[in-house]
Amino acid sequence: MFVADLHNDLVQRIMEGEDVTKLTSHGHTDIPRLKESCINLQVLIVWVSSKSAEPNFFDKANRMFDELNKLSNVDEVLIPKSLQEIIDGIHSNKLLLPISMEGGEAIENNLENLYHFINRGLFYFGPTWNHSLDWVSSNYDEKYNKTKIKTIGLNDFGKEVINICQENNVLIDVSHIGEQSFWDIEKISKKPFIASHSSVYKICPHFRNLHDDQIIAI
Repeated sequence: MFVADLHNDLVQRIMEGEDVTKLTSHGHTDIPRLKESCINLQVLIVWVSSKSAEPNFFDKANRMFDELNKLSNVDEVLIPKSLQEIIDGIHSNKLLLPISMEGGEAIENNLENLYHFINRGLFYFGPTWNHSLDWVSSNYDEKYNKTKIKTIGLNDFGKEVINICQENNVLIDVSHIGEQSFWDIEKISKKPFIASHSSVYKICPHFRNLHDDQIIAI
């Protein structure tokens, strides 16, 4: 059986200087524990917050990519940058650690930056975390700050972001985005999209979770 876990924030501990290539005494993840677990593919997340005191989101995200790519130096670990590399890694029994992005702050409203991360091997792209951007609204803001956000759903730039990702085989992740953003993505999508870490609203009525019609749409 092949087991994939689609969302892990391990990079934050790496950026704080922790060596996760060794068995650690805290946190939920390190490379030795992943190797011993049943997980074959663990998606690692690049995440920069728009509320950060450091506004250089593009540069910060690149540093996270750099640090995560260093994990490929560990024996039996592969940072795949394409579906074919994932398939090859499965056949060679590698621990697969593709890199994805939560929140579009890092592209800084610049499509060239989006292409940059796609070329770095972006596996999936989640347009928002809790904070809305100029071009897409989050589930948090649609619920609590609807009168204060610039865009409800996707604007034209946001639609272009989604199209570029799908044209370049980057999955779109709808966890954390608002309902209107969800349905705007559903309307224009030409390829499947995912919810990497959402639950079911009827089970847990939290703004992050998906209603039945959204689950059916996926």
